[in-house]
Amino acid sequence: MVAMVGLFFYLLASVQPMGLDVLRDRNQLFRINNAGLVENTYTLKILNKTQQSATFTLSVSGIEDIEWYGPQTVTVDGGEVFTLPVSLGVDPYLLQSPIADITFTLTRDDDVQLSTESRFIGELR
Repeated sequence: MVAMVGLFFYLLASVQPMGLDVLRDRNQLFRINNAGLVENTYTLKILNKTQQSATFTLSVSGIEDIEWYGPQTVTVDGGEVFTLPVSLGVDPYLLQSPIADITFTLTRDDDVQLSTESRFIGELR
């Protein structure tokens, strides 16, 4: 019984106060935008698991000089899920392969971070 109570409190303390799901647009693998960049579209679902509103900042890494199209800072009410469509653009000359691993990082206003991996698909030049 003591072990189960201890496990319960351990699991309760280790719950992340936020969540991030990244969904790639499956209809179009990539497109070339007006600036000549390879562009991928994503839908980010940000979950605030706390009871208070929180401000979140989003960033992406994994490809050099990546352009972010859309808001990078959002405020989510407590217990809510916020859906954010964004696009990323990359110069095709900077792509090392047609499929690149990228990491989306969600940072809460008190510096708690959560990262989720995804893929960027493009064409090489």
